[in-house]
Amino acid sequence: MHERDPGPTSAAQSWVVRLTSGDMNDREMRRFRDWVAKPDNERAFQLAVANWRTLGALREGLARTITLPSASSVMRRKLTRWVSFMIPSLNRNG
Repeated sequence: MHERDPGPTSAAQSWVVRLTSGDMNDREMRRFRDWVAKPDNERAFQLAVANWRTLGALREGLARTITLPSASSVMRRKLTRWVSFMIPSLNRNG
């Protein structure tokens, strides 16, 4: 099976994720430099970086506005629902 060329946009998104992972080795960095040296790839990469930054800014904005429940509060709600469901069942059977 032949691997399909993902095209510059998809490849650019993959490169952004890879670069931001902090796990790039020298060989990968050379591959990236060769890839981004092509004008179409460079444009796609610049757009992918801009989108990445926009998503980061949105995430930060949401984090300041929305308080997500902690894992313990989620578990407490699930347990409370389960107990409230089970207790009437136990009372009917007992």
